[in-house]
Amino acid sequence: MTDHKDTQHYDVEAIRAFGMFIVMMLFVAICIDFGYYQAKRFEVDSSVRLAAMTGAQALPDRHRAQKVATSVANSLGVPLLNWEIKYDDQNQWVQIDKSMFYKTMFLKHIGIDQIPITAHAFSYNMNR
Repeated sequence: MTDHKDTQHYDVEAIRAFGMFIVMMLFVAICIDFGYYQAKRFEVDSSVRLAAMTGAQALPDRHRAQKVATSVANSLGVPLLNWEIKYDDQNQWVQIDKSMFYKTMFLKHIGIDQIPITAHAFSYNMNR
């Protein structure tokens, strides 16, 4: 016959195991969201850098530089909607700042819906 004390011990262990399972699943969710965030941040950063380099090559024609930079970023899947492009006619440089948000998959269940991503690129036209 099972002792009442043994039954309580198994109940406590089951509750403890379930609690550890919940904590482990939360940790896995955080890791997955962080991994996707890092991949998206790398993609945005690379796209902004390439857009700045191609835009700088089109200088001194500002309109062409902006068109080329926008088209490169759009083709890479990072549309330059909220962005700035700055020119300096004397030094022939382009600066692009891009801000966007990564929408979380799992962290939204604990109140973190999105994480900001910012990218900054600065490029000179070396062919002058």
